[in-house]
Formats: sequence, structure tokens, C-alpha cells
Amino acid sequence: MSSVTHEVDQVLEVDFSSLSEDDRNEIIECHKNPDAYVCDDSFPGEMVCRIEECLVKENSEKPGSFILKRTLYFDFSWEDEDEMSEWEEDNTTTDDANLPSYVVGDYEGVCIGDAMHDYETDYRGMTV
Repeated sequence: MSSVTHEVDQVLEVDFSSLSEDDRNEIIECHKNPDAYVCDDSFPGEMVCRIEECLVKENSEKPGSFILKRTLYFDFSWEDEDEMSEWEEDNTTTDDANLPSYVVGDYEGVCIGDAMHDYETDYRGMTV
């Protein structure tokens, strides 16, 4: 079985001052446990998302505002090299730093009320 791991750093500043404690806790829980999944049905492999670092810290300069930071690792694996080669021809290569953005869904932001707030995302690429 072949595999690659991609590292993604994310940060988001959120104003919690107008939110209920339940809403705050829900956002923090989503931040700590994203529900990432393979959203590209044509991807011929599997993906596991894991978090190595996760931080929720109040911004000392802006009371009620919190900084959410995390480092995600996406482990992609596949068995059929020919299928993967065909997928790469139509999509992107497995060493493309942006591979998670092509394959994975539901990790790029958090929903607050009716609005989606996207993380600032730094695609670090493959890790060793």
C-alpha cells in the first residue's frame, strides 16, 4: 500500500462575545474535532485526518475574541497504483501541497450562526 501525509496549519480569530456558552463550546469542539471526509468520490484511496496541535486562546488585545489554531495531518493511502496514476492525470499529484484542498471536505472553516468562517490555511505539503 502506498501513502503520503500532508501537513496543514490553520488559524482563525473569532469573536465569542455575543455567543452563548453552548455555541462557544460547539465551535471549540468543531475546532478540536473536525469532521473531515473524502469529498472527491473519484479519489481511489482513503484518508485519515489527525490533529497534532490544537489551541484556543483569548486574544489579550481584544476581550471576547479568541484565536483558534491547529495543525492537521492528512494521511492518504491507496492500493492500486494504476488507478492513482489515472486520477492524478485528471486532478493533481499526491505531492502537490494543495492535495487536501482537492480531496478533503469539511475542515476549511467553522459555522457560526448562519455564516461560515474560513480558517487562514497554510498548506505545508508532504511530511516525512
